[in-house]
Amino acid sequence: MLAGLLSDVRYRLRALFSRDSVEQELDAELRFHIEREAEKYERHGMPHEAALRRARLEFGGVEQMKEATRDMRGTAGLESIVRDLRYAIRSLESRPAFALTVIATLALGIGANTAIFTLVDALLLRPLPVSHPEQLVIVGDPAAVNNNNVGSPVTDYVSFLLYRDVRERNTVFADMYASGWSGPIDVQVGAGSAATAEQPRARFVTGNFFSVLGVPAYAGRTFTAAEDVTPGQDPVAVLTYDYWQRRFSGSFSAIGSIMRVNDVAVTIVGVTTPGFRGDIVGQPLDFWLPMMMDPVIQPRMNLLNDRAWSWVVMMGRLKPGVTIDQARREIPVIEANAIREHISGIDRSRFEQNLKGGAIRVEAGARGFSERRAEYGKALWVLMAAVGLVILVVCANVSSLMLARSVARAREMTVRMTLGASQG
Repeated sequence: MLAGLLSDVRYRLRALFSRDSVEQELDAELRFHIEREAEKYERHGMPHEAALRRARLEFGGVEQMKEATRDMRGTAGLESIVRDLRYAIRSLESRPAFALTVIATLALGIGANTAIFTLVDALLLRPLPVSHPEQLVIVGDPAAVNNNNVGSPVTDYVSFLLYRDVRERNTVFADMYASGWSGPIDVQVGAGSAATAEQPRARFVTGNFFSVLGVPAYAGRTFTAAEDVTPGQDPVAVLTYDYWQRRFSGSFSAIGSIMRVNDVAVTIVGVTTPGFRGDIVGQPLDFWLPMMMDPVIQPRMNLLNDRAWSWVVMMGRLKPGVTIDQARREIPVIEANAIREHISGIDRSRFEQNLKGGAIRVEAGARGFSERRAEYGKALWVLMAAVGLVILVVCANVSSLMLARSVARAREMTVRMTLGASQG
């Protein structure tokens, strides 16, 4: 049985890829049968030409017999497609203006849709390239990534001390981290005459930033819990893969080297995996610094110990079995109580008034933070709908062109159908 199956497969492949040879064999076999039949009539005294004609008539249509044989091979459908493709190519080559018009029209519609959908996917749809992004939850405003405020407490972004309160008191998160904008910073790489200065993009993050997101190091290591304890004690940095490639040419010797950040010597300890550029979509970063380095890098502000300074955003990872609805019930209560413990007077009145409007937000964090999403999201959806209409117009135009061409080829189609060929 297996031998028969293999033989059948070989025959079908040969019929598909050695078509000329198989067709010659088919012609020879049909000619053999017709000639044998004609010989019978010749033995009864019929002339050779008349005998051949009689044999062909009794044998039936040769072309129909060939088609039946091809159908038995099981490759007729594919052969028909190949023939139609060849005919289509020849037809387009004979009418280059028509072909270019159709191709240009389709390219315009497909290109516009592809470009816009790529942008929509990157900014609005695609989850962060981290471990189980569906478990991530943002506490605050997903768009408030580069903000800071001093004075009355706000809840879209919070003080570092309030982050610690929420992290210690909640029961829904396995862990949660905070990150804050570094502001403009000056970075110098190298020493002496070989040193180069630039202003890359960086953020301060708590030591558990990479562990909460589930992002491993591509080279070296990420931050540790020990680097999240004493201010100014651990001047280290973790680079993105892209910045490492661009600034250090992907050299592993960069691990352990020194760069100066606002004139503070910082040791590069690791590089993140390719594709991870941070938790802020639309604003890729170059490197991260421990939150405890903020007083040294930005010594003019006391951001770590002042509850009046709101400047960090928070994200947590849900515990197994915990839902975001549970987080939405618990986290606002914890955060509000923590804020009440440290405010009074007019600040207390303003805060209570804001709470009535549901000021403390708890949002799904799979797609990360993004100012760009909040700013351009609605416009992108409108643009996506617009280019969707464009592709419909393109399809209508191409259909009209094809219909006009079909009308012009009506006589040709009639001849092809009469001969038993496909309409092409």
